[in-house]
Amino acid sequence: MPEVKHFTKNGVEYYQLYIACPVCLMERRPTTPEYWKHTKDDGDMYIGDNGYYYCLDCGYSAPIIEWGYVCCDCKKAGHEKSVYLDDLKHLGEALSISGMVTGLAGLEWLNRVTASLLKQCK
Repeated sequence: MPEVKHFTKNGVEYYQLYIACPVCLMERRPTTPEYWKHTKDDGDMYIGDNGYYYCLDCGYSAPIIEWGYVCCDCKKAGHEKSVYLDDLKHLGEALSISGMVTGLAGLEWLNRVTASLLKQCK
């Protein structure tokens, strides 16, 4: 795994979003982790322990469960179906996405993300 950048802002610990595409994983297509970019400005995306994504370039922030996912490979293959993690049935996917950076961030960070996601899904 390449080095993943991280920072703290307003008490929230963010790690650069480096994950495999949830759409590809759900549809059982071969996929590898990649750095994710904000479609609005191509800025680096980060995941915070508050359960929000954050774009480093424009400062846009939104709850993980409101975010849609589609990777470059999906777009090239014509699979533009976005996946949203907007209810409890997708909480497992959101947690597994968060868990991909656990090796860097640690279990305490993942526990904070998990608690934040559970609050968002209520």
